[in-house]
Amino acid sequence: MSTPCRVGLWAPFSDAEYSAAIAGVDGAELVRLPDIAALAHEAARLDVLVTPAGAIFYTQEVAQILHQKATRLRWIQVTSAGHDGMAQFGVPQGVLLSGNGGAFSVPVAEHAMALLLGLTRGLVPALDPQASPRWNRARFAGAVGLEGGTLAIVGLGGIGCEVALRARAFGMTVLGVSRRGRANPVADEVYSLSDLPQVVARADAVILALPLVSDTRHLFNADLLAQCKRGAFIVNVGRGELIETDALCAALDRGDLAGAALDVTAPEPLPDTHPLWRAGNVIITPHIAPLGSRRAIGMIAGTITQNLASFVAQRPLAHQFTLD
Repeated sequence: MSTPCRVGLWAPFSDAEYSAAIAGVDGAELVRLPDIAALAHEAARLDVLVTPAGAIFYTQEVAQILHQKATRLRWIQVTSAGHDGMAQFGVPQGVLLSGNGGAFSVPVAEHAMALLLGLTRGLVPALDPQASPRWNRARFAGAVGLEGGTLAIVGLGGIGCEVALRARAFGMTVLGVSRRGRANPVADEVYSLSDLPQVVARADAVILALPLVSDTRHLFNADLLAQCKRGAFIVNVGRGELIETDALCAALDRGDLAGAALDVTAPEPLPDTHPLWRAGNVIITPHIAPLGSRRAIGMIAGTITQNLASFVAQRPLAHQFTLD
């Protein structure tokens, strides 16, 4: 390109590695976009946007700005694991999309297993700040082990596969569930989404790692939750709207489920007055599963550098995807 390629970093959060990755590519000009006003001001002059694509950051307001003002925009590099915000609100026509190459699969899988262990080992009462500060082993009488248990992983993408590897190391039988039900060596058995009722009826625990699309929204509704094995645990590290929240609360209140651990909720953020905060055996973390891995950030920075250099040189991009 004869003129510098203007690359906007939409980062209400701050990540120096992404800035350095953009600034280090010859022919690229970094434009930091710390807030919505900066995005609106610069949108018409951007060739590239680097952004998370989940609905927390890629909101309807962001999408409207891009559709209305970003007439030069040709490519969006996604930094997040999911792109439900883009799927919901769309991108300008003709804009290329590329993902992060599964960089967050390992930290999210680690978080999923931490949440599952927190439930099964009975750590919720131990973490209660209002609990009596006494040596009280009776509070942990319900703790169970993972070894010999059956885990259903709903979504065998990068995150789901990493969860499966860790669960098998704990001695669990892994039932994988994917859209097409194709065999996968990380799981003992693999089923399609249409088989979910039979799968959850067998599972001692269920971990959700699906993307949010039209046919997965409220996938775990009252009917499916009622078919879960009584006393099962459910963990969600996918998207909050995979589960119908009111139905989950009802299942927990009835004691049909032994507990739930949620890194994502619907609504998100979860209001302070929501009944899930007061439910018995529930762990809630504020959508932080991808955090804490400098390796993942380095991988994404490397993808940004590689793809931006390719874009400037008019070569194909890595990890391209579409919203179809």
